[in-house]
Amino acid sequence: MDGLIEGRMVHYVMHGGNSMGQHRPAIVVNAWGGNPTDGRVNLQVFTDFGNDGKEYEGGRYWATSAPFDDTTKAPGTWHWIERA
Repeated sequence: MDGLIEGRMVHYVMHGGNSMGQHRPAIVVNAWGGNPTDGRVNLQVFTDFGNDGKEYEGGRYWATSAPFDDTTKAPGTWHWIERA
């Protein structure tokens, strides 16, 4: 996947809590060689602390093996940040 490297910012779709389905910024921590064929990555997601739910009240969340989904943007997936 072009442009997918560690340190890149993406959006993670919240999979639970008060903000299920909402997008949060995340940084790619591991892209498995920079070019995984299925787009799965490990992400460090920046949450809105307790506002997102008890699971996220630490301010960060590890999303491991998160799949890429730029079409439906289903909960638990990541996608490139939309243009403003």
